[in-house]
Amino acid sequence: MAGTAADDSQLLQLNLALEAGRLGVWDWDREADAVTWSVEMERLAGVPSGSFGGTFEDFMAAVHPEDRDRVAATIERGLATGRHVVEHRFLHPDGTVVWIEGRGSARRDDAGDVVGLVGIAMDVTDRVRHRERLEAEQPVLSALDRISLQLNRERDRARLAETVVEVAAEALGADGAGLVRRPSVLHPWEVVAATAGADAASEEAARVVSDAAPRGAGPRVHEAPGALAVPVEWEPDLTELLVVLHHGAVPAGAARLLGGLGAHAATALENARLHEVARAKLAERTRVLAERDEVSRQLQRSLLPPDLPVIPGLDLAAGYLPMTQGIGGDFYDIFPLHDGSWGIVLGDVCGKGPAAAGITALARHTLRAAAMARHRPAEAVQVLNQAMTELAERTFCTVVDARLRPVDGRVCVEAAVAGHPPILVLRADGSLEQVGPTGHLVGMFDHIESGETSVELGPGDTCVLYTDGATDVRRDGEVFGDDRLADVVHGCRGMSAAATARSIELAVVDYQRGDISDDLAVVVLRVPESAV
Repeated sequence: MAGTAADDSQLLQLNLALEAGRLGVWDWDREADAVTWSVEMERLAGVPSGSFGGTFEDFMAAVHPEDRDRVAATIERGLATGRHVVEHRFLHPDGTVVWIEGRGSARRDDAGDVVGLVGIAMDVTDRVRHRERLEAEQPVLSALDRISLQLNRERDRARLAETVVEVAAEALGADGAGLVRRPSVLHPWEVVAATAGADAASEEAARVVSDAAPRGAGPRVHEAPGALAVPVEWEPDLTELLVVLHHGAVPAGAARLLGGLGAHAATALENARLHEVARAKLAERTRVLAERDEVSRQLQRSLLPPDLPVIPGLDLAAGYLPMTQGIGGDFYDIFPLHDGSWGIVLGDVCGKGPAAAGITALARHTLRAAAMARHRPAEAVQVLNQAMTELAERTFCTVVDARLRPVDGRVCVEAAVAGHPPILVLRADGSLEQVGPTGHLVGMFDHIESGETSVELGPGDTCVLYTDGATDVRRDGEVFGDDRLADVVHGCRGMSAAATARSIELAVVDYQRGDISDDLAVVVLRVPESAV
């Protein structure tokens, strides 16, 4: 009795599971040609409960006529292989079509011979309908992919508009297409681009659509006699429409394809507009920068020596980095003197622009003239201070005025440092020195104090003169600073004067991420080891 109770329990559980899953159960005795269906199986086939005839022929009669051959062939394969799965339709007497998925396994006798099939069936109508919708939409999606790629390749708005109407007419098999636009709802429609002969019809369709559509109609597809239209802008009112013309019936899926095409066209046209704006801004910036660069080049020709002289027994280099915006006041000059020595001046005038450039020219030429008149560095600084205090508008500058005298493979440097960063000397042994007490700014007071200092350079020694563009520039609020500059110079041990100057420039540019906030002048002197 216990075994029978267990069997009854398992059967009950199976029936509950089949009922919950809405699964139909069937059994086919091939030899007796007897087919048994459960109540759910009869419901799936559209057969009133208890009225199924019970033969294989009755089963095939319930199958949709278009599926019968395929179902019969699948069942034959199932008999041969032992299992089968088939998806087919049942055609109900009232015309309703239900898709089912049937699964069967061979039923064998004690000798192992196949005597029939047993299986289940489930309703898969929703699944099949969803799959059919996806399959129906696939051509639309594929067309939109191709259209998107084609539109995204074009950046000129006029050519893009022509491409949009050509693609629309071709993709929808339309009689024509047009892109129409109006500045606002108060203005008439105008054709931006159209296929041959579609201008007037596109304008009329746009007028009909805009008159009928409510304010803020959105991006949906609108209908007009013989036409479909979709917005291709991101405004609440209809100000730009893509119109396709159909003299006959509208093809299936045309509205969906046009809606997708409108969205792609809107994105492509907006990207093209932004591209044109960016291109115009770039062209204007390029023009402004070109003009600025030309002005800067002209001013630099007056502020900087055209070529560096060759000083026997000395490796000499100079560099100048103009600021990204505006004209700075940094300058340098190197020139021979009557007694065989050389004059080197380097300075930084306060301010920017043409006014600062004029003061820069005054400072450079005044210091050169004072040196030519045999004034020592401190005296030349005094001469420049007097000249600047006599200007109508008081300004100031910082200056290093030096004299170089090569003697027996060494170089003696005498300099006046007025309000300027100190001179750096990198010795051949790698030690780094700062040279020069800082005097008063030039031009601030009628009388200033300016002393002189001297340093001797031996073989392998390097002397660096620079403006504050090498130390005072900032990044994220932090200055480049004296310590970073010292590290850069220290790393140039054994390098040529040109390489040292270039290393300083690159370090400053890199620190500012390429945006030069202040100009920089640097002069590097190096006594070669071969000078011994």
